Amino acid sequence: MNSREQFDKFVEEKGLARCVSGKSDEDRGLVAFWLFWQASRACATPEWEHAPDWANWLAMDVEGRWYWFAEKPEQRSATWANGWATRVSEAGLTPGRSGWAETLEPRP
Repeated sequence: MNSREQFDKFVEEKGLARCVSGKSDEDRGLVAFWLFWQASRACATPEWEHAPDWANWLAMDVEGRWYWFAEKPEQRSATWANGWATRVSEAGLTPGRSGWAETLEPRP
């Protein structure tokens, strides 16, 4: 299956035909890129092999955003915090997942 066929199958499976109908191949390509990019960000849990070298902790906030932390963060009402002096970087997105407060994990 070529990339065009894969994209058409993805659009059909996800019910996204109205998003791409009547679009040029170039516009369809941009839509495909955006859709696949969004899908790649929606992960179950980011993998440590993709973590920055400085990251020692991983956790998700209440909105489903994953973050790498250099220092162990503290749980707050809807997120994790560890002060302004340490490094933090977004790691991914898992919309609709519950149990964010149990997601803190150290680098293996």
